Amino acid sequence: VRRQYLPDVRVVDTGRRMIMGATPLRAVASAGLPDLIGDSPAAAHVRGTTMALGVLRFAQPPVAARRQWLPALHRTAVAEIEDYVMWALPTTQEQLGSAPVWRRAKELTADLPSALRLAVAEAWQDVTVALRIGMIPPMPAWPASPVTVIGDAVHLAPGFGGNLAMQDAHHLCEVLVEAHRGRLDLLDAIGTYED
Repeated sequence: VRRQYLPDVRVVDTGRRMIMGATPLRAVASAGLPDLIGDSPAAAHVRGTTMALGVLRFAQPPVAARRQWLPALHRTAVAEIEDYVMWALPTTQEQLGSAPVWRRAKELTADLPSALRLAVAEAWQDVTVALRIGMIPPMPAWPASPVTVIGDAVHLAPGFGGNLAMQDAHHLCEVLVEAHRGRLDLLDAIGTYED
């Protein structure tokens, strides 16, 4: 949609990176980390290093959810999924260097408290990644149409696009209800959401 309305707009690399990782909740439970984080995302800033963390506890075991909601999905797709701690470390391309990402994350957290170091040390190494942080320079608004975007499609928010998609869907639903009730024209409702 953005390419259609604003074909000349390009994402600019800021040079910033975000190392994202996940750690089995069971691996950090004895350190008390899940209790420190609680139910909302948290951030720690210690001696110049920032680390964001969030606990994901499945409301329903993934295997049972697959059986109920996606029975065609191969059973091995969720067989080993478990509750986990998601964590993020902001850095730069220069600081990231060429070392393996998980090893670099361990180096960046060396001065943090032991519970935070443990979250990185016990992380699933194969899902620890470095994301490029980009920005879109200020641009003109596009006209509202029956097609709109949510989540990562519109927000530059590494690692939190799913959360933003849920918030966007909620706001979009509110304005669509207003259009359905005749209080707003459909395009005005979508324009209100996009504003």
